[in-house]
Order: sequence, then structure tokens, then C-alpha cells
Amino acid sequence: MLSTAMKCLFLINPVSGAREGRKLMEALQLWSLPGIIVTAVLIEPRRLFAQVHSLVQDKDVVVIAGGDGAISMVFSALADLAKPPPVALVPLGTGNDMARSSGWLDIWQSGGLDLFFPALKEAVAREIDLWHAQVYSGHGDLLSNNRFIAYLGFGLDASICEEMIRIKERVCGAMASRQCTRLSYLLAGLKHMVCHKVFSASISVRFAGQDAGNTMQTQDPDFRGTSLIFSNISSYAGGSLLPGKGDFSDSALEFYRYRGNLGFVLAVLTGRLRKSRQESINRYSLSMARIELKNSVTFQADGEFLGTLPKNSIIDIDLFRKLPFLVPPDDFYVKQRLFKPVYRRFYGFFPACPEESCCQQGR
Repeated sequence: MLSTAMKCLFLINPVSGAREGRKLMEALQLWSLPGIIVTAVLIEPRRLFAQVHSLVQDKDVVVIAGGDGAISMVFSALADLAKPPPVALVPLGTGNDMARSSGWLDIWQSGGLDLFFPALKEAVAREIDLWHAQVYSGHGDLLSNNRFIAYLGFGLDASICEEMIRIKERVCGAMASRQCTRLSYLLAGLKHMVCHKVFSASISVRFAGQDAGNTMQTQDPDFRGTSLIFSNISSYAGGSLLPGKGDFSDSALEFYRYRGNLGFVLAVLTGRLRKSRQESINRYSLSMARIELKNSVTFQADGEFLGTLPKNSIIDIDLFRKLPFLVPPDDFYVKQRLFKPVYRRFYGFFPACPEESCCQQGR
């Protein structure tokens, strides 16, 4: 990838998944590879932005080792830099949807660090879209500004995230394993599948492919349902496949509406079992959206519960910026078999090359 030694910074979440971060830290301290200089640090959430801004300045690559929440936090911090270095992923979380969509999960599960570093040297430069959702009160005051890289959800799926936290703390305790976290998700899902209530909102969007600008059209002035999902990737909830393209660099979000609890649950289960597109699911591809709430609703970003939005809140969703991202190459071999990235194997779509994609999109 580089003619000189590659300076590689590992940002490791020590509590992701089965708390494997500290083991990875120990392994990296003993690791030695020609042509790669490794610096590894453990993420401290309260100091994350300061850590990122102080450590990445002279690095060629940043490797985020953690789950989707940690990945989102680090990308958000990198977005404040004028020229952030490209990013690769080591999946240590429970869901690992971002690593699953980009191919890094296959690499890690097939050979750990032994295969990760060769893949990193051959990685293909891409771009990834970072989105933000600004929340305003009914009087126009900014309540929160949230960035996300994988998906944003309102209603049922956010309530499941909130309930999972309660169950995990009560059942699993401080030393939660990945299996206990998955069990907590299952129990939370079963509870809210039965008792979750609908919410109401007015939804306006600008569909992908429309002329640039802020012009939006009212898509559903009186939505009543249980869940809204805006997805930048097609892997969802730890491996359920949504029917969108899964192109995280096309400046577009896939938008899904679910009016009933059962429809949401069936869509997630069907995507997990069939591993194929479900074109019958009501979805749209859009570049901007505005949601005007008629009653309070919970929301989450990248699988992390963010809180409850009050009645009459307004949420504006649009593209924040593009960031450099690395993905394993199509022709990378894993254990004597041709590595076929998850986005092509499951979604059947990906641009032939970054330059061709950029030309086609007029960038």
C-alpha cells in the first residue's frame, strides 16, 4: 500500500462484545511485522475526541477495534479533521454490522491478525458516508446533534435497544459476554413485540437522484406506525439483511417504514434467515429527510440508545461529509479460497472501482 513503513494506529474499545479489546491490546504489543509500525491505545469514551485528535496526525491508517457504537464514535471524531487518515475495522462487537457490510468481519473470523495485516496492506481505498440527525424543539431550539455511520432508528428498534441495556445490566452484570448480550436483545425484542405502541409523525424527504438543494416533498403527512429506520448499509441488527443496495458511499440512505410490530419482526427474521433481498418491503432511497413528531418517541443511532424525543420535535437528517475508508480487495485469498466480500455475495452490487463510481456520480 505504501513504499515506506505504514504507521498504523489501533483505537481499541476494551468493553466491546466479549471484552476482547484488552486481549487484542496484549497481542499487538507482542506483534512485529516488516513495513508496519503499530501504535495501540484503549478508547476512553469521555476523552475520545481528544484521543483521536492528538494521535492520528502522523498516522497512515486508523484501525477501529470494537463494535458499531465504537466505530460510529471514532468516525464522528475523525470528521472534525480536515484530512483524516483512512480507516479499517477489527470487529469486536456483538452485531458488527459495519464490519459485516464492508468485508472486515470475514477477514477477522477467518484468521484474526494473521489475515488482517495482509488484507490491510492490499486494502482498496473507498469513501464512506457520515450522516447527521439534528433534533430541534417545536420552537426551533437545537436539542441534539447526532452523527451516524450505519443506521438511525425511531420507535420499536430504539425501544429494544433501551430495554436491552436494562436486561443486560440486571442479568449479565459487569462482565457481560457476547452471548449474554444477544440473549438480552432477544428478550427485549420479545417484550416489545407484544407491547410496543405506535407513534405518529409527518415525514418529508428528498429522494436520491433529485437535483441538489433543500427542496423536499411530503412523503407521509400522517404516518402511524411502530418503527422508522434509515440505513446506510444493508446489514442490520447483527446480520439481518435489509433489501437495499448496501452501498455506503452513494450519498443515499435506505428508508424503511413499519406500521406494525409484527411486520418489523418478520422483516428482521426473514432477512436473517433467507440472506436475500425482500423487495416487497416498503423502502425508499433518499438524500435528506425531515420528521415532525406528533408524540414522543425513542431513537437510536448505530445500535446505541440515544434517548426519548419529546412531542413536536423536528429531526433533520442529511449527509455530513465523506470519509476515507478501506475495504478488503475482491481478489484477496482467505485459507486457499477466493475471498468474496459480503456486499457482493449478499447484495449483488458494488462499483467496479472507486474512480468509475465517482465519475458516474459526477464527483
